[in-house]
Amino acid sequence: LIWVIPKMHIQGHTEECQYLYHLLYTAGAGRVCGEGVERPWVETNHAAAISKDANAGHRQEILNDCHNFWNFTKLVDI
Repeated sequence: LIWVIPKMHIQGHTEECQYLYHLLYTAGAGRVCGEGVERPWVETNHAAAISKDANAGHRQEILNDCHNFWNFTKLVDI
């Protein structure tokens, strides 16, 4: 496991931190933006808004469905 900072967030870090954790300086990282982890937040925020009046169990089901659908769409795109 190699820790890196996504390109969009790297500018907020010190120069030393950028050299240590920037994707451009990480062997084997390739040319990726590293922001894939940020993409599902739009759907997650929408699901959170929908579930705000739900009880805890129902809220968990809604968020699980949201994340399961996100994982399914990634699998289909492979």
